[in-house]
Amino acid sequence: MPKAPLMKKTNKRGNAGEQMQKDVDVGIAMLIVKLAYQENYDSLILSSGDGDPEDALSHVREYLNKRIELCVFKYSVSPDLQSHAYKFYWINDSSHDVPK
Repeated sequence: MPKAPLMKKTNKRGNAGEQMQKDVDVGIAMLIVKLAYQENYDSLILSSGDGDPEDALSHVREYLNKRIELCVFKYSVSPDLQSHAYKFYWINDSSHDVPK
């Protein structure tokens, strides 16, 4: 598995943090596609409501016949991301099972 990019401290405007976040988003999208081409999965369970990997998800679903499943909070998931999901696991529905 590739190493995560080195973290940079953010300045008051957050520019370095924004770049780091983009690097992580691009890295996740690349892994989704790379591992799909290597036939490392049939179904991908993604626990993110962020719509940034939408193009990667669309590609692996449409051209490589991979199944996309989301494990997310109901009100924190991008509608665009939802459109690619075969199945949802709503974290909210299971929260009562977690001991406090």
